[in-house]
Amino acid sequence: MYLLVKFLLLLQASQEIYGIPHFARIINGATAKIRDYPYYAFLAYKSEGLLCGGAIIKTNIILTAAHCLSNRDIYVYTGIQALSDLQNHQPYRVKRVIKYPKYKGQSRYDIGLVILSAHIRLTPTVKVIKIANTSPRIGSKLAVIGFGRVRCDGPATESSPCRIFYSKFLRSAVINVIEYYHGIIHTKGRRQNTCYGDSGGPVVYRNHIVGLVSSGEHENCTGYDIQVAVASYYDWVQKYLNYY
Repeated sequence: MYLLVKFLLLLQASQEIYGIPHFARIINGATAKIRDYPYYAFLAYKSEGLLCGGAIIKTNIILTAAHCLSNRDIYVYTGIQALSDLQNHQPYRVKRVIKYPKYKGQSRYDIGLVILSAHIRLTPTVKVIKIANTSPRIGSKLAVIGFGRVRCDGPATESSPCRIFYSKFLRSAVINVIEYYHGIIHTKGRRQNTCYGDSGGPVVYRNHIVGLVSSGEHENCTGYDIQVAVASYYDWVQKYLNYY
């Protein structure tokens, strides 16, 4: 926990050095209250701060992107509205991580589950969300939530796609469905994009999770966003919801 708090202090210091405005944005998004998105889960490596987002789909199961899961230790936080909240919350330890069997780095299969060692205590800011068994139509407006980068300055390179300007607060954006393609959803906002750190975060329509943030068209977080269509994996997810 000490290293995580230290990370937050260093992050705040770097933001002050670079003169970043004190707002919380998905790129061109808006601040969000955790009471409006109580199913959001904050995934962190054991001592390195933000890893990815996720969604609470059962009191002991988190739905997230497969590329967020690795052999390293992962902690799960719930009810987090600002990075400063982390120091006052105890994380949930992970019992098992499960990637979709066909996942080999493709967005099409970029879905996974985090099985927790203990059940999450539900509160007004911590709740379960249902998963959708059908996908919304093209043109539908969806909500996306996360703590990812809020700026992506300068030319993107393979080693440094963006400068590190993570949000200090939970934020959201409204995005539109523009295309479906082999189990993934292409979405685009009005000058709004998901970015690094938003991966695995829930994409929501009518109080159901319909997608997970996977990647984007360009490394500098412009163009359309690529979301995993959760409905394509409904039966696979339900199998584990029934088992655990």
